[in-house]
Amino acid sequence: MRVTSKRILNRTARLAVLAAISCSSNVYAWDALPAYNQGTLARSFALPAIGQSSVLGASQSSFSADYDLTTEYYVDSSLNESITIDGETSAFALSWRQGIGNNLELSARLPVLIVGGGFMDHFIDQWHKTFGLPDGGRPLAASDVRQISYVVNGNPVLDVQQSGTTLGDIELAAGWKVGEGAALRGMVKLPTGSDSKLTGGNWGGALWGDFALPFDAGSSWDGFASLGATVAQKADALKDQQRNAAIFGGVGLGYFVTQNFELRSQLYAHSALYKNSELDSLKKPGLQLTMGGTYRWSPKVSMDVFFQEDPVTYSSPDFSLHVGVTVR
Repeated sequence: MRVTSKRILNRTARLAVLAAISCSSNVYAWDALPAYNQGTLARSFALPAIGQSSVLGASQSSFSADYDLTTEYYVDSSLNESITIDGETSAFALSWRQGIGNNLELSARLPVLIVGGGFMDHFIDQWHKTFGLPDGGRPLAASDVRQISYVVNGNPVLDVQQSGTTLGDIELAAGWKVGEGAALRGMVKLPTGSDSKLTGGNWGGALWGDFALPFDAGSSWDGFASLGATVAQKADALKDQQRNAAIFGGVGLGYFVTQNFELRSQLYAHSALYKNSELDSLKKPGLQLTMGGTYRWSPKVSMDVFFQEDPVTYSSPDFSLHVGVTVR
């Protein structure tokens, strides 16, 4: 009887240790979904992924490989202006995060973009029709072409039809843990993209805070709230109308369906990025709705899958799909 009790105590102790390890790994294993505005005209701004309310320890690092498919279509006009944004972008990105101790971490992101007319127009038409979502007049346009144009008083201000593959703007960032479940972060966007293809090409920076929502330990729910500001050098595209600064923020809520699978819903918002226009597509703030989840294959490997929609028509791409794998 004493042997049986001892075995039970040993097993209980081992389970307690494993649970503690699992809880400590969750400090950084369940970051928010890396969602933000990937619209063509938003690439001139340093808009970061938000919701990482913890930083990696000195011995921790992570590598991520992400794919984002973004399709855009909207046509807007007034008495003096007209704009057309029609195109598709496939973005491949490699990201690295490294804890360096003293509650600090460093990170870098290298994106490669393929811009063009794409192949998703028919699918997106059916998606909007099936779920009763606003389509911005997409079914009336020619399929699978790229056309980015802006005309003011009959004069072409922007006319881009180029397709191709180009490097995007490299991002360098740092995070500092300022409290339990709170981190202050900064990011610099380097001008490595192509201004002529509207894939960046200007300097930018952002400073923001990520805060975990106060759910009880062991709860099936988690979430975050974030708030920050971004500044950017004016790019050649719409140089006279681009704002120098904007504010951004968001909230997210997650539910653990199982120990290894979490469903998430997030909102990301930012103030208007352009000015001196009568068009909603330029003067409106942006709002993106993200829905998806994270599956952890093992303590070191996880996968994110999500899609984004634009609750405010014209403010951001009308459909984005993300698949990413992270190794820790």
